[in-house]
Amino acid sequence: MQEAPAVSVRCLQRSHVISPSKMAAKEGGFQWPWQYNFPPFFTIQPNLDTRSKQIDAWCSLVLEFHKHSKKYELDVKEATASSLFRNDKINRILCTNWS
Repeated sequence: MQEAPAVSVRCLQRSHVISPSKMAAKEGGFQWPWQYNFPPFFTIQPNLDTRSKQIDAWCSLVLEFHKHSKKYELDVKEATASSLFRNDKINRILCTNWS
């Protein structure tokens, strides 16, 4: 069985970005991608191909969210409590145990 690569390495290696049309700013607010309201997006996927796509989507989301917010640093403790990693609408929080 193939082992999934580390998240931080994959985020740095990936150049995939969600297109502006899918992630457009709307009336000064951030428009979440469709995956954000899809509960499995917040759950680590066991299939490596699916997990790879999931990690790519999370990397893109984090980058686009920070670009929109004009933030240049990510405080992990602060971010885990923010709406970036918490979707109250579907009662989901991103799991921080990616092992």
